[in-house]
Parts: sequence; C-alpha cells; structure tokens
Amino acid sequence: ESKILVDRGVGRALFRAFRFTPGAQYRPEDRALRAALIAEGSAELGKETLGPWDFIRFSGDGDTPSMTFPKGATMLAVSLGARQ
Repeated sequence: ESKILVDRGVGRALFRAFRFTPGAQYRPEDRALRAALIAEGSAELGKETLGPWDFIRFSGDGDTPSMTFPKGATMLAVSLGARQ
C-alpha cells in the first residue's frame, strides 16, 4: 500500500509513504526511486537489516535487490523524474 505525500511544488520530486505488512516483499523497479527512510518496523536488503531511521540510497540503474519486511514497516521514499 502506498500514498503520495507531495507531488507538486518540488520540481520533479515525488514523496511517497509505503506501508508493508509482515512478510511483504518489494522489488524497486522504479528507476526514478532515489532514496528511502525506514520510519517504523524493519527491512532486510541483501545481508543488511534496517530499522527505524535507517536511510537507503538507490543507484537509479534498476539493479536494486528485493527488500523484505519480516515484521512489516513504513517506508518514506523519494523519486525524481517519472511519476507513477
């Protein structure tokens, strides 16, 4: 589940909040996705475990591994360029 938080007045930036249920998986296929912050819960990205206030930067090349959310999570994300 996701919600657009800001999509006007900030140039090409799009700010979204994602809520993931426990056990959910997410594969960032949006090449415009640039950064995210785990606001609550936890995420696993490769061998890394991320918790609240952990920041993730994406390269934008579409080569981001899948993320899993064992206990569920809320993630705030920033995209540049493309709108979804």
